[in-house]
Formats: sequence, structure tokens, C-alpha cells
Amino acid sequence: MKLAILRPARRLAGHCRAFGRSAEGNVAIIFALAILPVVGALGAGDYARGNRIKSELQNAVDAAVRAAAKQPAGQQVAAAGNAFTANFTDYSVATPSTTFVVNANGSVTGSAQATVPTSFAQILKVPSMQVSATATAAISTSFAAGSLTMTNSNIGTATQTAKLMN
Repeated sequence: MKLAILRPARRLAGHCRAFGRSAEGNVAIIFALAILPVVGALGAGDYARGNRIKSELQNAVDAAVRAAAKQPAGQQVAAAGNAFTANFTDYSVATPSTTFVVNANGSVTGSAQATVPTSFAQILKVPSMQVSATATAAISTSFAAGSLTMTNSNIGTATQTAKLMN
């Protein structure tokens, strides 16, 4: 009885040893295991492109709210839209959707979203990625020359203040 139980275990151990010594087909297995990280590394190019477009989007939103904050009431939203269009020149993505709002305290908040198509990441079933940017600008008249305070999504809640020289 004991011998009958050990015989299949010995046979299985022999097959495992033979499989480990076999060199046939190893290239296919190694290639199959290595292809996913290679495709993922190629997808890093898509990620870098997405970050570049996000940076350009952020710069355009920053410029738009700065331009809008300097305008008289009633002209701020139009000025923001015009400034955004002039500053965002990456035509490799569809036209970004933008929103500009004049807040109750007179500051201007802008946001933009864009869909960036991917190249290599499509192999991993990621056809596109969403990027967005937001910024707020306000004019303060506490200084003689005034100041412009900016808050954008790249630097979180920190603000940058610069004197305006009209």
C-alpha cells in the first residue's frame, strides 16, 4: 500500500526534473513573460506626453486667469477664453473644454480638461488619458501698484504674489 502511494509521487518528481532540464520552448516562455513589461515601458512615452500636455494646459489656464483678473467686470470671462486660446497651441489633442468663473470676491477661477490619445498604451487597452488644470487669480489693491495672487493645481494651495506694473 505504501509503495502504491509513493509511485505516483516519484513519477511526478521525475517529470518535474525533466521539465526543468528541458531547453525546448524556453524562448517562447521567456518572451511571453518579458513582453508585458516592455509594452508597459513603451507606455511610459504616452505618460510623458500626457504630462507635457498637462503642463501646457496649466500654463494656458494660468495665463488666462491672469489676463482675466486684470480686466474690468463683465469682460473677464471673454478675456480668459481669448487668452487660453492664444496660449494653448498643442493641436495634437482635441480642443480642451474650459470653464472660467468670476467669483464673488472678484477673483477669477479657470479650469481646463483635455483627452490625450495614447499610442503604445492602447495595447494594454488604455486608449486615452484625461488631463486637467485649474488656477485662480485675484487682483489686490492693498499695495500702491496692486498685486496679482495666483493659485494653481500644480503647486497645490500655495500662492504666488507679484506686483503689477500697469
